[in-house]
Amino acid sequence: MKARSLTFYIEPDHLEEVVRVLDEQIVPEYRELPNFVGLVVLQADHVRREVVCLSIWDRDMEASEEAIARFRKRITSVSGASAAMETFDVLRLVLSQRS
Repeated sequence: MKARSLTFYIEPDHLEEVVRVLDEQIVPEYRELPNFVGLVVLQADHVRREVVCLSIWDRDMEASEEAIARFRKRITSVSGASAAMETFDVLRLVLSQRS
């Protein structure tokens, strides 16, 4: 498995628009891509909010390259901030067994 993080900083008044873009544009597009497992969006509560979007992929992420480029452009246009990207190998993914 692979994971990709996008990290960016936004002003608090941009957060609602970023979440809307994620929900309405990014998530539906990612769901259509092969190997997509899930997405986690994290926010650090500082004056200037740090947001981390962590996408999880089963096997390779090649099919997502164009989508991630569009995602970065959308984040920049909505938040005014550029997003730093990093790729990881997933060593463990533990899910709850609750039903």
